[in-house]
Amino acid sequence: ADTDPNEEDLDRSCGGEAQGPYRFMRAKYFISYLARRHPEGTAQDYAFVAGVPHDNRRMFTSACGLAVIFGGSIVSCAASGRVGSSAGFTTPP
Repeated sequence: ADTDPNEEDLDRSCGGEAQGPYRFMRAKYFISYLARRHPEGTAQDYAFVAGVPHDNRRMFTSACGLAVIFGGSIVSCAASGRVGSSAGFTTPP
């Protein structure tokens, strides 16, 4: 997945680095932030798609991506849930 801190087009500005060392961690931190900011929950679903790097075509056409977009089951995704729910990922490791 997107765990390479040396990725060529990764934002390495001070602000980018403050978000996390690589895209996957930045996504986890963002979801954690949303969960803390909205403890009552949000309407936003998320899914981490195993084996898919920073590639919008593969992400959106994956079973997990299609489920999030069109409202299907996301329980089979590597980690998934609704922001602020007790299921799935809510805090960074």
